[in-house]
Amino acid sequence: MMLFNRRTGKGARLALMAVFLSAIAGGCADTKGDAPFLTGNTFDRYNELGVPYPESENVNISYEFGHVADVDIAVEGQFSGRAWLFSDNSAALPERFVILHLVEPELGSLAEVGRELSVGKGVFTVKDYCVTLSEDDAPLVVKPYVAAVLNQQFALSDSVFVRRYVSKRLGLDGKRLDVAFVEDVVRKGYTCDMFENFVPSDPDVEDFIKWLRANGDRSFEVVG
Repeated sequence: MMLFNRRTGKGARLALMAVFLSAIAGGCADTKGDAPFLTGNTFDRYNELGVPYPESENVNISYEFGHVADVDIAVEGQFSGRAWLFSDNSAALPERFVILHLVEPELGSLAEVGRELSVGKGVFTVKDYCVTLSEDDAPLVVKPYVAAVLNQQFALSDSVFVRRYVSKRLGLDGKRLDVAFVEDVVRKGYTCDMFENFVPSDPDVEDFIKWLRANGDRSFEVVG
């Protein structure tokens, strides 16, 4: 810190003040940068102060997860786009993952069938899947999310829960911001067969499915 004393001239003080004000002006003049922009666990879709909510669509990822990779995810005739993969920080061998996906819908893209759900300020159509890897039975729109995890050398057991959040709105760029939550269920003592197409006869399995859904819903939040 610089202290002024009686021997510091007025001209020097004015010069220093001019430099200080110039630095402030230079730091604030450009409010637009690279977009989308990820800092820590906060995803800024447009990285521009001039884009207010609801167009801004910024997302916070739970701090139980850490960003591990940027990937490209595409299904021919359905969608394509850049994605950001986050893995579970709470286990030595990660078993939960969150994928943010900036989707560019293609002409052949089909509307997702599911229930409507609000997560923070975001509104999504949500659908659940349980994928048996050895049977290669994953629906076409789910396979690339599981593959994104496996391609980063993360180990998954044979039964994997996927909760897909499809945004109900398009952004200013004509793209939508989807989310996929992936969790290994074998490590918790369950398999896809036990889920009985998500209408289980066993109350314990029903409670476990509710727990999985809650895990997905609290893994991220659209904050505007």
